[in-house]
Amino acid sequence: MNKTASLAALSLLLPSLHAVADGGEGSATLSVSSSIGYESQYVSRALHTGEGIFVPTATFSRGDWYASFWAALPVEHKEAWPKELDLSAGRNFTLSEKLTLDLGLTHYSFDKVFADILGHDSSNELYAGLAFDATLSPSLYFYHDFDCLTDLAELGLSHSAELGGGFSLELGATLGASFGENADNPDYGYWGASADLCYALTENCALSLGARYAGATRDFYAANTEDDPDKRHVVWWGASLGAEF
Repeated sequence: MNKTASLAALSLLLPSLHAVADGGEGSATLSVSSSIGYESQYVSRALHTGEGIFVPTATFSRGDWYASFWAALPVEHKEAWPKELDLSAGRNFTLSEKLTLDLGLTHYSFDKVFADILGHDSSNELYAGLAFDATLSPSLYFYHDFDCLTDLAELGLSHSAELGGGFSLELGATLGASFGENADNPDYGYWGASADLCYALTENCALSLGARYAGATRDFYAANTEDDPDKRHVVWWGASLGAEF
């Protein structure tokens, strides 16, 4: 199985599965952020796991608690790639004025995800992350998958630049390492970047279009037999419509 932490998550108009929930500890307001997107490739932690996916997502938050779903629905080579549904729940803890701790659990379900959400082709992953209110908004996350027996560490950076006229440029970068506990999940490192041009339709609704890049120390999984069997880099594009309520 592969994990869902694609570079698309770094484009800020695709709400991340591990996004920090809005609101303070005393807030009783329920807020919702959602998006509908398309990615020309599906790259999961620098492993190529699909071509052309439709990506619906939503995050529900109340105070420091949140719950999310993220889905990857193939629109190309449907017979070769499974559908995927990821469910996440967690809580944020304010450690200081500039430091937040994020703790949560993600359930990954594959193939017949909408018919059997707790089917045998699934896994569960615990994560913990630190988000810093500083230049480039650094974050550091650690993951442990109980079923795939893998551990992963990931550093993320992001920057938003206002361009005027409702436009902004959202930049992101990531660096990670995966450590497997068996031969089916070898150790490898990965890195990537993204750049999205965003346009605010309203105060709470925006469009984005951008490019992504990912590289790894191990081969990507090829989409078909005509693909390069020794592919360790990939460039693709994505677009989304996002809204907050």
